[in-house]
Amino acid sequence: MVEEGLSRQYVNGKLLPVIKRAFRWGVREGLVPADVLPRISACEPVAYGEYGARETEPVRPVDPELLDRTLAELSPIIADMARVQLLTGMRPGELCAMRWDDIETSSSCWVYRPVKHKNSHRGKPRAIPIGPKGQKVLMRYRRRPVDQPVFLPREADTERRERLRSGRRTP
Repeated sequence: MVEEGLSRQYVNGKLLPVIKRAFRWGVREGLVPADVLPRISACEPVAYGEYGARETEPVRPVDPELLDRTLAELSPIIADMARVQLLTGMRPGELCAMRWDDIETSSSCWVYRPVKHKNSHRGKPRAIPIGPKGQKVLMRYRRRPVDQPVFLPREADTERRERLRSGRRTP
């Protein structure tokens, strides 16, 4: 895989787990001898610098100027969603599912506790702090029913369609 030019991160993070799962399935189905599984399970990830494996470039933050230009092109709702995500670090699914019922607003720093999140099936709680800048963005949507999502991207799509019909190109 390394000789094919695949990066160490891709091999370790994506391919090795798939290969191991495939062999476990093969053993369960009787297609692979059971004594193969311990050897496959013992395979170590490719270490940094090992086999001349290619390294990926580190992910860098987006240029603030590019971010500002991008936000200016988005519909107001989608731009606000991006701002809240940028300010809080929450995942897209958490942002789309956020309801006022899930946000504690009793102190100066609000806390959003998503009902479902990446580790909810493990019983782990998640608390996302929302500071003053995020609160200011969210307050634009305070009239939403408390049991409904704060952001409704379909409204952004409706706005976009109306703009296209009217011939306007700006958000």
